[in-house]
Amino acid sequence: MDDKNVLGDMTLLAVMLAVAAALLVWRMLARIQQQKRALLSIQKRLTQAQQIAHLGSWDWNIATDEWCWSEQAYHIFGFAQQFDGSRAAILRAIDPDDRAHVEECLQLALENPDSCYVVQYRVVRPDGTVRVVVERIEVTCNVARQPTHMMGVVQDVTERKRVEQQLLLFDHVFKQSSEGIVLTNANREIVEINESFSRITGYSREEALGQNPCLIKLEEHNRDCYAQMWQQVEQQGVWSGEMWDQHKNGTLYSKALSITMVKNGQGRVSHYIGIFSDISHNKQIEQQLQRMAFYDELTGLPNRTLCKDRLNQEIKVAHRREEQLAVLFLDLDHFKYVNDTLGHSSGDLLLLEAARRIQRCVRESDTIARLGGDEFMVLLTGVVSIEMVERVAVAIIQALSEKIVLQGQEVTIGVSIGISLYPDNGGTYDELTKNADVAMYRAKEAGRNTFMFFTRELQEIMVARLTLERELRRAIQREDFELYYQPKVDLRSGQIVGMEALLRWQHEAGHMVMPAEFIPLAEETGLILPLGEWVLRQACRQAVVWRQAGHLALRMAVNLSAKQFDQADIATLIESILDETGLPPEALELEVTESMVMKDADRAVVTLRRLRALGVHIAVDDFGTGYSSLSYLKKLPLQTLKIDRSFVRDLGHDSDDEAIVSAIISMAGTMEMRVVAEGVETVEQLEFLRRDGCDEAQGFLFSRPVPADQFELLLQKGGYPFLRRAGNDLNQHAVWRLQ
Repeated sequence: MDDKNVLGDMTLLAVMLAVAAALLVWRMLARIQQQKRALLSIQKRLTQAQQIAHLGSWDWNIATDEWCWSEQAYHIFGFAQQFDGSRAAILRAIDPDDRAHVEECLQLALENPDSCYVVQYRVVRPDGTVRVVVERIEVTCNVARQPTHMMGVVQDVTERKRVEQQLLLFDHVFKQSSEGIVLTNANREIVEINESFSRITGYSREEALGQNPCLIKLEEHNRDCYAQMWQQVEQQGVWSGEMWDQHKNGTLYSKALSITMVKNGQGRVSHYIGIFSDISHNKQIEQQLQRMAFYDELTGLPNRTLCKDRLNQEIKVAHRREEQLAVLFLDLDHFKYVNDTLGHSSGDLLLLEAARRIQRCVRESDTIARLGGDEFMVLLTGVVSIEMVERVAVAIIQALSEKIVLQGQEVTIGVSIGISLYPDNGGTYDELTKNADVAMYRAKEAGRNTFMFFTRELQEIMVARLTLERELRRAIQREDFELYYQPKVDLRSGQIVGMEALLRWQHEAGHMVMPAEFIPLAEETGLILPLGEWVLRQACRQAVVWRQAGHLALRMAVNLSAKQFDQADIATLIESILDETGLPPEALELEVTESMVMKDADRAVVTLRRLRALGVHIAVDDFGTGYSSLSYLKKLPLQTLKIDRSFVRDLGHDSDDEAIVSAIISMAGTMEMRVVAEGVETVEQLEFLRRDGCDEAQGFLFSRPVPADQFELLLQKGGYPFLRRAGNDLNQHAVWRLQ
């Protein structure tokens, strides 16, 4: 073989070797590329798995202090990819309250490389959100047992912890709930109950598990109810309501129950949840409240609210059937006297007996109601004639006229009845009751213990009353009033020592309205309070004017109404008016009636003492017409008794009246009180009063009530000096009557 051939073979071999080498390199590169792709796929799957599991990992080269973090670890901590990874930076990301514990675990891992440490802590991300993580830490060592690497697997367990907390909370609620809770499977078999279930039903957990909830239901009582209940649960997924059930011991109880259907992910029923509570006590309270709301506590009769509801219902029935109704408005006569004199306990017994007697006079289908105080109402249905209503009214009057024994004492009362008819006298509750009330007042005015039907005449009277009330309200706003004054004369000196302020209404139409026409209406409507305050203020102002004119001995007398006297702040009001007007307290005399004082004698004593403490004088008006108790009279801080005109009228002609007046004057002298006689109109009356030692008198014999300017003329004439001349024939001095 020549050199040329050898060279060629060598060249060919070199080429073949180069090709083989290139092919080997290509195969190696291809395998590397394939392994790289596999590695990337594994890394991708690992990353995805970590994302799904909220799991991240890190590696710390202890020698170089280099940290390697997985993508999910960055995400858990909220770090950016360029995070420097220093230990200090990592610790700063941990909640300050957990930081020391984590550092301790890291140090223990370094000191004990054979151990594995699991630590839970909170991470505060850069955006401020807080995540809860669990971290597993392991350490690897070299042959010299020196730590070289620390590896950690960290998992975000925030949601799991939240669920755990909720489950703990739900478990606590389930166990501690005061309501009974029962959980059944799809077949309605009990799988779990709480303690309240056992407490309410009496069945233990062992007795209830595996049973159908019908174990605790009152089957006969609730059969239809349960069928409807489960039908609604199946159709709507929920039911709630109330029903009766039976305790294990056989007692019945009322419960509030709700049932909810639970479905799984496939939309199939998996469970039913029942929550219930024993509401028997609530039902009792509800019944008590309902009775309090609709029935009178004392008599057990329907009250005004229930009576109104029944009357409204009966009006609808009567309208449909074209029938009549009758409304009887009853007011007991003399009840107040019995209540005030015998006490409230006797008053209650009287009301109970009255209710029983009224019930005996009507049918079971009729309604009897107590409206309050001593007022009752009777609703008669199916009225076929006026005579039928009259028979009932007469029966009630007769029943209540019979003697009643109250705590060993016999009393006799009566009843005034007003009657209105549907549809003749009204078509509503308000119309019928208002008209019956008007008729009742007319029955009282007619002499009491009788009945009266509502009529057109009464309608006109009612309209006139409403008109008068409207005009009175307007008059108070405009102060269309004037005070007249009637002198009080000292029967020894003949001097005018005081005057009584009497109200007059100067009507806008021009005529004068007398007190008897509007004072009762003012009392009834409450308008007497602003009116009485106006009288007090005007009287005090006028008294100051006369004092400034030199009449310092005069005392202004003002009547207090019952409503004024009952005001808790009456003393404060009077003190304020005295301060405002500048009138000395001793120049004012307040007149109260016996009935006002004796209505509540103990309270009256307190009120009168407060008034007397101001320095004003107190007089009892119309003395002898009420029911005074001498034991209370001596306790009252009184300075004056006024003898009622009914006793003065027949002096000189009626020995009984003379004896009464003499007794009052004598008693007042003993108690060191002055006596004023009202309504003195004749010389005979005056002579008797002077002879028996009466201190003062007022009446037409001296002067009618006059306006302020005319009263000044009386003052200028110096009173009645002839009274000082004892033994003179008073009939010769008729000229001194200044009227």
